[in-house]
Amino acid sequence: MARSTTSKVGSPAGQLHVETNTTPGVAYQLTDQDPLLDEKQCTLDANMMADLGANTIRVYHVDPTQNHDACMTAFANVGIYLFLDLDTFDTQFNQVLHTLSNPLRQVPNPASP
Repeated sequence: MARSTTSKVGSPAGQLHVETNTTPGVAYQLTDQDPLLDEKQCTLDANMMADLGANTIRVYHVDPTQNHDACMTAFANVGIYLFLDLDTFDTQFNQVLHTLSNPLRQVPNPASP
């Protein structure tokens, strides 16, 4: 991961020091279908993305009833991380009530015990 430092001199607090991180990545969802179900396509895409220098993908929607292990392994094998939106095509976060719809609660969290 690339790291760069930005400094600004002359601010009221003296010198401002800010570190930024760059994450080269890809938005990985071309259709309204779950992109993490086709192991062959994921493996092909993961290798190509890694060759191009990407280390992260963002997936907008998944089907929480399906198994994503094969595609997750394909991306992990080449060092690509995943940002996954926690909604599905028929769910959303209610911005007024700040609640999740029931189907959204079904999206699995592989990091949880």
